[in-house]
Amino acid sequence: MYKVRDSSGVEYGPLDLETLELWAVQNRINANSIIIDQSTGETKLAKTIPELQAIFHVPAAFPQRAVQVPIGAHSPIIAVVLSILLSGLGQVYNRQILKGVVFFLVNLCLCCGGFIISMGLIFSTVSSSTSGGANMGFGSAIQMCTNAICFVIYVVNVIDAGMIAARLQRGEAITDWQMF
Repeated sequence: MYKVRDSSGVEYGPLDLETLELWAVQNRINANSIIIDQSTGETKLAKTIPELQAIFHVPAAFPQRAVQVPIGAHSPIIAVVLSILLSGLGQVYNRQILKGVVFFLVNLCLCCGGFIISMGLIFSTVSSSTSGGANMGFGSAIQMCTNAICFVIYVVNVIDAGMIAARLQRGEAITDWQMF
C-alpha cells in the first residue's frame, strides 16, 4: 500500500498499486509526485516505481503542468463570480493563468475590434454619399456577429470556470488548458 504526498504536504491514501497506476494515467500524480511505501516507510518519486515508469515515459504531445489542491479547498462559486465579473478571472483563480489571459484577450479583441470596424464603416458611410446606406448595414451586421461570438465565449468562460473549480474541489488534478 502507498500514500501520495502533494506539494502542500497533504497525504492521500492508503492506495494500492492499481489505484496509483490509474492516478498516473489520469494525471492526478506525475513522475515527480512523492510516494510513500507504507510497508517500508520509504519515500520516493513516482518515476522510480517500476510499475509506473512505463506510464511516465510516454511523451505528451503538449507537456502540461498538473494542478491539484486539497479536497474541499476550492470554491466553484468564487470561480463563477470572478468569471462573471471579468472574462478569464475564474480561470486565473483556478490556476489556469494563461488560459484566463487568452479568454480575456479574445473577448476584448472581438468586442473592441467589432466595435471599431463597425464604427469605421458607419463613419465612412456618413462621409461618402456615393455608397448610400449599404456599409451602415454591413457595419451593424459585423457588430451583431462579434457581439454574439463574444457572448458565447463569455458563457463558455463562466461554465468552464465553475466546472474546473468543481473538479479541483473534489481533489482532481487538472492541466493548464483543460476545459470543463
